[in-house]
Amino acid sequence: YAAIGRPREAAAAFERAVPLSNGDPSLIADWAEARLLARGSDFTVEIFNDFMKARERDPSLPKPWFYIGLDKVMGGDFRGLADDRRGRYRHS
Repeated sequence: YAAIGRPREAAAAFERAVPLSNGDPSLIADWAEARLLARGSDFTVEIFNDFMKARERDPSLPKPWFYIGLDKVMGGDFRGLADDRRGRYRHS
């Protein structure tokens, strides 16, 4: 669903898949992304927290870093973005 531009359906599918995967961080990030796109790129606390959870579980995943950074830029938190980027390079 995500690949064909149907984020609502993708979010529903990921919602079912995440518990079956024991919280696989890649699926958590995909689920958060699908919900974000379904909301027209409007972050919620839950979506942001899921990106944070995915990043904490697997810091090598690029998707959580991107969307956490995007949220910070959209909120004008450029210092927070810079701090996160420095952290990203420590995890690379």
